[in-house]
Amino acid sequence: KHYEAILTCQGIGDGYHLISENEWLTIAENIIRVAENDIDEETEGLQLATSTMATTTEFILSNGNKIFNLIGGIAEWIDQTITKTGLVEPINENWYEYYEITDYKGMSIAPPYYYSSENGIGQIKTGDNNNEIRGFVRGANALYDLDLSNSFDTAIPTIGFRCAR
Repeated sequence: KHYEAILTCQGIGDGYHLISENEWLTIAENIIRVAENDIDEETEGLQLATSTMATTTEFILSNGNKIFNLIGGIAEWIDQTITKTGLVEPINENWYEYYEITDYKGMSIAPPYYYSSENGIGQIKTGDNNNEIRGFVRGANALYDLDLSNSFDTAIPTIGFRCAR
């Protein structure tokens, strides 16, 4: 559950929190700028690993540090929530490309416009359901995957969380 993830991170100690949307996007932006993360140098453009390619993922950051399992297997709660009326449009039950969004409603959530799921960058899902308040869930299958279909009190084994400080 989203709120349990928040409380668990805060319980670790001073300064700990559930990873924020800005922190996640900063890490993602860093990852796409490091050449070693391109898994297919033969194909033109960036090709990132997805969860369908590996059970464990490792990305190298620009400072040389590595981050593990940011994508795939288990998606992760992010600190942000959104109301149903705040969802990007169109509302869709299925995963779809960021370039298919017609109204971002002021949100800055997407990868650079020239990337798509063809690059292993990820997709978005809003879910056409009755959940009024939804939590942000990132990294289900790819780096910029964003699932906005889950209620903040969803508790399923495919959604975990990451704490930051």
